[in-house]
Amino acid sequence: QLVDLGNTKADVTSLCGSPLMTDSYCKPITRKQYDSEGRELITESCEDIDVWSYNQGTGTFWKHVYFAQGRVVDIQSGERVR
Repeated sequence: QLVDLGNTKADVTSLCGSPLMTDSYCKPITRKQYDSEGRELITESCEDIDVWSYNQGTGTFWKHVYFAQGRVVDIQSGERVR
């Protein structure tokens, strides 16, 4: 594996080249907090996630690299390339 968690998009591009496909989505985040009187406060927001997909050649698996705030946060294998 060439790419590690925490690598930047520039790192990934220099190691792997440009991705074959890109996508992005907003990952929901729910936070629970309590005010000074003990009442529960729920806030909802989202984190922008970018996904870069690489085809490593016939017989291998797609690699999907997930970025948050410009850094790798996850790497997953997908379907086998035919």
